Amino acid sequence: MMNMNNEIKEFFEENSIEGIVFDLDSTLTDTKSWLLFLYKKFSIRISTYINKKYRLSINTEDFTQAYYQSEFIEYKMGNVNFVTRFPSSISRTLSSLKLNNLDEKDIVNKFTEQIKEIYTLSADPFDGTLELLHTLLAFTKVAICTHSGEDWTKIKMNSLKSKYKELYGNIPDIYSYYVDINKPKNTSEWIKAANTTNSTPEKLIAVGDNFDADILPAVEAGYKYIIWLSLYNDDKEQDIKKLKSQGVNIAVIKHIKELENLLTSNQPFEDI
Repeated sequence: MMNMNNEIKEFFEENSIEGIVFDLDSTLTDTKSWLLFLYKKFSIRISTYINKKYRLSINTEDFTQAYYQSEFIEYKMGNVNFVTRFPSSISRTLSSLKLNNLDEKDIVNKFTEQIKEIYTLSADPFDGTLELLHTLLAFTKVAICTHSGEDWTKIKMNSLKSKYKELYGNIPDIYSYYVDINKPKNTSEWIKAANTTNSTPEKLIAVGDNFDADILPAVEAGYKYIIWLSLYNDDKEQDIKKLKSQGVNIAVIKHIKELENLLTSNQPFEDI
């Protein structure tokens, strides 16, 4: 009986697929859980400082929730740099908690250096990520397209490779292309990521979790197959059908560990 590795290899060969390009955060790594942990840690420090300085009794859970929501709003507005958006996030947080009378600048100055710690750390890979990479690297090219800047990308890739090495020994080449943290991740970035494999988008699969930063730019870049990781895709159902009507091969999965089974199914890109 053909094993999964060979089945996926056969799927690639039958469709002239030369490799696969992954987004990293919240695609291969559990970035959301990791950030929630960091937000909780920062919130404890900040709320403790505020309570002591201003003799208040802010609940840490309330502060954490307000801070998380503020960070999410800033990110959706395009402020992807944790450090540069920190003043706005603090302002939103204090406003939502009705603490507008506090000295925002003092808080920002006190904790900015700690926020910078984010860029020295990396989220852990999702369950199934390392096993998937091991399967793919046995026969095809794998690349990463991450919105992390040069230094942070190195840290993330070294972390990923280190965890892979613990399980499987030395890791084959994983190509990586980083997008400057202060610039948008767009179509040209997905093309450049494809170039790292010495291939072209139409001969590669693109995998990502963000519809606007990953899926649409990859489609516009010319990727032949698209896989979207999404827990909630109802709001994009019409968008997906439109892409399919334009000849785009697109499939939706909820978790990266589903990808191997998808690629060995009879119709991995069946209609939604």
